[in-house]
Amino acid sequence: MPNSELDGESVTVSKDEPVLTTGAISPRAVRLTDDATVGVVGAGVDLKKGDILFGRYEDSVWTYCALSDLNAESRATRVVSDGLMTMGFSLLTEASRPQSVDCLHDADGDGRFETAWGAGDAMSDGAIIAISLREKSLSGTPGYERVDPREGLRMPVAIKWRYYSRSNEIAFTTFVTDKSVGTEMVSVPAEGDEPAEVDLGGVKLKLKSHDADAKTIDVEIVSGFPSRFVRLQATRVVTTRMVYY
Repeated sequence: MPNSELDGESVTVSKDEPVLTTGAISPRAVRLTDDATVGVVGAGVDLKKGDILFGRYEDSVWTYCALSDLNAESRATRVVSDGLMTMGFSLLTEASRPQSVDCLHDADGDGRFETAWGAGDAMSDGAIIAISLREKSLSGTPGYERVDPREGLRMPVAIKWRYYSRSNEIAFTTFVTDKSVGTEMVSVPAEGDEPAEVDLGGVKLKLKSHDADAKTIDVEIVSGFPSRFVRLQATRVVTTRMVYY
């Protein structure tokens, strides 16, 4: 989502702070018009009439999903909440427990969901990206209606930086939750030189200086986040070990 609030301003950023932040949403969202339970009643995820689900796209198929906290006492589903995520870096602080993504699918396009899919691992806390899903039971055939995607769950987006002393370069990287979607490396300008220009997915910055002692950088925000569409690939890396005996 766009964020131009700091355009034209210069900021000093420590190594643990983001240079700039915004939020990301799915391009589709729906509102349930009936209650439903994904999984076994009493031990599944309860979805309520009025809950807003975000769209998940895979192999030309749209499913509509909720991000769920997994703990023994509660299956509280986090679908949408006013002010749940803002344009500030506080976006990253909410999730604290393991999570899964539970989704509903309308195969015939009649406005009612017939199947449920779940047990997908969330890629990281707060991420609306599921690695894999398998079919689960669904109580009834709940109806739904399309709504403005901005009403759905948001993921945090942040540009972070890292200094490489050996090459005297700064890496600027855009993260959606903890998934990198772009990096640009620039050399730290010498004192008196022109700032180093950075173009990161439409975000334009000027790196003025790096303070090695304070571990900070001085950056001018030429233009902030534009509206941008990015497809995030859900991937899983599995490491195996051969044992000889």
